[in-house]
Amino acid sequence: MIDPHQEALFDAKGDSIRPGSMGQVLLADDAREGIKLVELHWGLRPSSGGRPWHNVRAEGRVVPVEERCLVVADGYYITVKEGPDRGRWLVTWPDEPHMCLAGVWQRQRRDWPASYAIITCAPGPDLLSYEDRQSVFVAPSMWGAWLGGAATEKDVLRPLPPGSLKVTRLTRPRSTRRVPARQSDEPLFKF
Repeated sequence: MIDPHQEALFDAKGDSIRPGSMGQVLLADDAREGIKLVELHWGLRPSSGGRPWHNVRAEGRVVPVEERCLVVADGYYITVKEGPDRGRWLVTWPDEPHMCLAGVWQRQRRDWPASYAIITCAPGPDLLSYEDRQSVFVAPSMWGAWLGGAATEKDVLRPLPPGSLKVTRLTRPRSTRRVPARQSDEPLFKF
């Protein structure tokens, strides 16, 4: 059983993780009796020389227990480029310092490092106005069940109920109102 309050599980770096960088991931240990924290490359090997897969869709996906992981985060950023919610937002788990996203991982291959991808689904009520797809956030009570195989894809790979996530605006949207240009004969300042 995973205790979400067990700080030893987490190694807070404070770094922003981006596709192609190393990220912290929780895996079931080899005996499936506990968990281990490892660093893996974010981006699965492309199948035919294309771009790495940073995200994979939940719909119709069956994730073998040995390929399940939880991607550790202290927040998740959303950038909305248009509309009333334009700006940058931070998604966190209310009253918890860490959150986990459902993921899949692959062992190191001759031509690719051990890596992971985040599983996405249709947006739930907390993120519907911000994104057309969202990462699958896993409730702390389901962490052990997901990694150990007691939880099915149907149990985990879906949006959470309303109010499960906290969404905070980080930047204000830019004004769409045009500011008139300064006339060339206006002084820059007055005495």
